[in-house]
Amino acid sequence: MGSRKRGHQETSRHSSSKSARGSDGSGYRARISPELLSHSLSVLEKRLHAHSPVMLLLQEELLPALDGAELRRPDAGLLIRGLVVAGDEARGEEEALSLLRPLLTSDFLTGTLLRFLVGLGQGDREAVGEVAALLLRLTLAFPQAVEPLVHLPADLLQTRLHRLGLELPWPTRKHLHDLRRAVDQAFPQGRDWARELTFSEERPKDITVVPVFPTSEELLGSPDPWLKPNVVDGAYHGNQADHGNQTDLGNRAHQSNQAYHSNQAYHSNRAYLDTHFRLLREDMVKPLRENLAACLTPAGRPHQLNGGAKVYRDVRVLYPDCQRDGVVYKVSFDAGVFGRGPRLPAKHLAKGSMVCLWAPRCPEVFPALVAKQDEEQLAAGRLLLRFEAAAHPSLSRHLYTHSFFMVESPSCPEAHRHVLRGLQEADPGCLPFQRYVVMCNGRVRPPRYLQTRGTGLDMRPLLGTGAGNETRDGLEEGAGWVPGTVRDSPETTGLAEEFISITDREEEEGGSGQERAQPGWHPGPVGRPSARTKYVVNIFKQDLRSLPWLKHFDKSQLKAIQKALSREFALIQGSPGTGKTFVGLKLVELLLHNGELWQEGEGCGQGSPILVVCNTNNTLDLFLEGLLETDCSKIVRIGGFCQNKRLHNFTLENIRSARLKGMLTPVQRRRFKEIKEKIEKVKADILYCSKILELLPLGILDEKELAPEMQADMSTLGLSSIPLRESVSGIILEWLEIPQHLWAGTDAESVGADQEQAGAEHSRYFPYVAVAAAFPLPQQMAASFTLLDGDDEDGCEPGEMPDSAQQWAREKFAYVLGENAGDKAESTIQRCLSEHSVMSVEEVQKVGRIWDLPMDHRWRLYRKWRAAYQEKLNEAMNEKLEQYESLTQLMSALDLEETLMLLGEAAVVGMTTPATARYRTLLQRVRPRVVILEEAAEILEAQVMTMLSPDCQHLIMISDQPQLGPKVADLELAAETRLNVSLFERMVRNRIPFVQLRQQHRKGPAVSQRKFYPTPEDHRSMSH
Repeated sequence: MGSRKRGHQETSRHSSSKSARGSDGSGYRARISPELLSHSLSVLEKRLHAHSPVMLLLQEELLPALDGAELRRPDAGLLIRGLVVAGDEARGEEEALSLLRPLLTSDFLTGTLLRFLVGLGQGDREAVGEVAALLLRLTLAFPQAVEPLVHLPADLLQTRLHRLGLELPWPTRKHLHDLRRAVDQAFPQGRDWARELTFSEERPKDITVVPVFPTSEELLGSPDPWLKPNVVDGAYHGNQADHGNQTDLGNRAHQSNQAYHSNQAYHSNRAYLDTHFRLLREDMVKPLRENLAACLTPAGRPHQLNGGAKVYRDVRVLYPDCQRDGVVYKVSFDAGVFGRGPRLPAKHLAKGSMVCLWAPRCPEVFPALVAKQDEEQLAAGRLLLRFEAAAHPSLSRHLYTHSFFMVESPSCPEAHRHVLRGLQEADPGCLPFQRYVVMCNGRVRPPRYLQTRGTGLDMRPLLGTGAGNETRDGLEEGAGWVPGTVRDSPETTGLAEEFISITDREEEEGGSGQERAQPGWHPGPVGRPSARTKYVVNIFKQDLRSLPWLKHFDKSQLKAIQKALSREFALIQGSPGTGKTFVGLKLVELLLHNGELWQEGEGCGQGSPILVVCNTNNTLDLFLEGLLETDCSKIVRIGGFCQNKRLHNFTLENIRSARLKGMLTPVQRRRFKEIKEKIEKVKADILYCSKILELLPLGILDEKELAPEMQADMSTLGLSSIPLRESVSGIILEWLEIPQHLWAGTDAESVGADQEQAGAEHSRYFPYVAVAAAFPLPQQMAASFTLLDGDDEDGCEPGEMPDSAQQWAREKFAYVLGENAGDKAESTIQRCLSEHSVMSVEEVQKVGRIWDLPMDHRWRLYRKWRAAYQEKLNEAMNEKLEQYESLTQLMSALDLEETLMLLGEAAVVGMTTPATARYRTLLQRVRPRVVILEEAAEILEAQVMTMLSPDCQHLIMISDQPQLGPKVADLELAAETRLNVSLFERMVRNRIPFVQLRQQHRKGPAVSQRKFYPTPEDHRSMSH
């Protein structure tokens, strides 16, 4: 706190304290005798131990006696604990204020509390949390008292903690963080301590090293200080992208018309990627961070969780569960939060939603994703969570020893996670279409595969019925043409005889008007075409609107088709009913029909399908069904839930089942078999080990199982009094004085029998027998490793552990709770097993005969051995989990190669937007050169950029930009940073040329008269 200038505060402290007390403070200065004060404190201690209310005792007896009272340090700690507990009892803000107000009118903060803080030591972690909570409540309730009073104990607390170097629970760190921010706000001349504590870098970290999942430090409450708003108008000039010149986001909100929202856009690809990475990550993290803060808001103050999220209690991590795409963890929780309704609310704990686990005594918090939503499992209080793979060691240290709270986020950031990784892996030097996306250059080039400009396109797919008939002359008005669609004019006479230049004649809607014929672009030969070539048109010279055999299109549709074919970065905008999907289908049909153009050339290769992306499953099904009507059968639908029966045979899963077996080579089959066998073995080991972990808090380990831990203490304890070999089984039960009638469930001969071979330490946790034979994987699990993870495929059900694992693990315990349900002795055993106190090394060295130890000390010694056993068990588990994660990555690589084989003959690949995020690695290998994006204005810009590969040569975006926008998790963040501005909208705002479909064919005139569609028209058929 050395940088904060407080000047006069120290000299005027006492006068400020008097003013803070108020005129009515004299009532709280009444003295009581030391005997009465001691009696009141004794009553307080008993009530706290019995979890009885303490509010009235404090208000009526203790708080009036604070001023001038000389409290011993233990009594001061007891009073602080009582104040925190009473604050939790407060039933409203006014009651909380009446409890805390006497602290301001006494010398408690400037006397008793300061003396208590001076004596803080290594064993006072709990006291630190209570002091932090009390001071935070005071700052929130009486902000005017921070400068004269609260800052003194707050500064001293921070100084003591800096010297002690204590590892504090996360809730305590959160309270300290919020306390320091509140104190800093009272001294605006001081430094921003919270920012310096959490983000001390002079320059930001490169996004490639920023973890996708939020860290415990980030969730304390400070957003990323390097967050920058999305630039939606123009390009950066000068050095505006330099992170070193950034201020915090709150200050930048007042500069929205200056550097960050001036008529400029991105200066470099790296700054572009950095901006969208940090914005998207903050959209994922902020709702969770705010809900965590709401959970820890002091009682009596208003707090509301975002999005109607819930807090779940008594959350316990049971064991890891192996899925085909990695390791998830099965957890239990109190399902009473859902009430007694017949159905659970679908919005809670949905697949892909983010949650966070925290415990009052745990130093970390653990963000996770819901791996699957199963209604029956949720109703039973069971859930599968996916943590970061790198978190396994930290998880094993904390997850199994705490009962957690779990708070959910209103967002489902599953797609965000994949997109963020895509932005991290993107090469700034090879960003697709950076000419337009980053620099906002309005001069759009033709696709690379058409840059010869002399190449013509066969337009027969645009004909009406009988499009494939080469003898059709195209002059019949009635063939698929609605009279009056296109008005005849002198320009529309003839077929392809008269070429009309369109490159220097007209300015597009929103375009720059700078598009001109460039040097080296020479028209092809002109002349009356033959029967074979009369439908071949040079789209750079011939206006499609001049062709009478295309009169069944309206003019704006023909213009959209022509511009989409001739521009590598094409935008088509249209209101409902104007034929956006129809135009998209015709574009796909045309491109497939002329596939030899974009499938040839250096760097193009063969077998690149057209990628069609829609934002919803329904839209994708309708689009692909439309392609089936054009006799296009080489379609593969990936991801999502396909409800269209006509498309079932075209889903990747069904194609894989029908064709993959015959396509694999012997080498591939052998490799797959080898990896699957390794996965089965490691998975079995994890399951066995997990079952032991599950039983540890519920049972008493057999003495043979604890032999290494006992032998480690042999030299200091003289443990020969507990025979370790050839002993009478159950001697540990006798030592812990477990009643004899509870031993009935113990098989004395079988306990530990499998350990007779006394092998390596590894054998304590994993079976000796060949795992593949002793514990084969269920058939559905073995088969699942050949499937890609779809929205409706989630691997094995989170069912019970295999009987073989349960039986094998049970044999390691001399006794397990539940085998004598209802017996009173079981409740005593359960209490002893659940306590956390263990015998220290110093206490162990003072032990004489362990048979002479009091019973509570025996349990503390047993828990010491159990903790040592669990630590070694966790190490073995972590090793196996790392092996399993590595093997599943190998299996995923094989799955990827298999999928590439299946897609080798595909002409069109259809995906939903979430699927493009999940299968991003696959798309980077498929490298589609033509991408058509439906509903483009509903997709976040970062999602669009990560679905494109550097090989993409042609992007066509179709959307209804004025009506819908991308969905974001945090509307406040989106409004401040413009995150909800899609790439489609941003390009239109920056005058990148686009075409607007003007005639609506599906609805009545009421649609076209909506004000947010400029100059709409009704097709003539709407008047009939």
